[in-house]
Amino acid sequence: TKPIGSGVLFNANLKDKVSKNAFDSCIGNVTTLNKQAAEIFLSYDVHAATDITGFGLAGHGLEMAQGSDASLHINLDTVPVMDEAYKMYELGISTGVNKHNRAKVMPSIHFNDSAKTEKREILFDPQTSGGLLVSLPKDQAKEAIEKLHNTGLTDAKIIGEAQEPDSKIQIFVS
Repeated sequence: TKPIGSGVLFNANLKDKVSKNAFDSCIGNVTTLNKQAAEIFLSYDVHAATDITGFGLAGHGLEMAQGSDASLHINLDTVPVMDEAYKMYELGISTGVNKHNRAKVMPSIHFNDSAKTEKREILFDPQTSGGLLVSLPKDQAKEAIEKLHNTGLTDAKIIGEAQEPDSKIQIFVS
């Protein structure tokens, strides 16, 4: 329900590498509560939900997949990302947690060749007050996104889908 990238932007800000506009936008995102989004999802048949925090999107996605006996198929190009977050990774700026988050998830994740290498790191970015990752029936997803957008939560996106588990790989990224 919110863009990701706060971890790298906070670190980049300490090094004076991120623009004031991008950092101000980041602060706006992390100070936006998930309460309104959570209340909207009460109207739907939610299968699983979590907030994206320190383990990043991949880490929390893996926990959801394992807890639901499913595999997640994520389209990296649809994941909402904060302004300049990719740029910081391209500049070689990261966080102290990305390495740990990546190591935890790598045995259970597969990146399709179309998932650009320079964009993959964002999945391991630890979030401060991140958005919600929610699994609900496909036929309810578009309506839920529309309701979120109508209440001002315009970064909410459908980023993939849950499917039957496929061997030990539980997250597929394209």
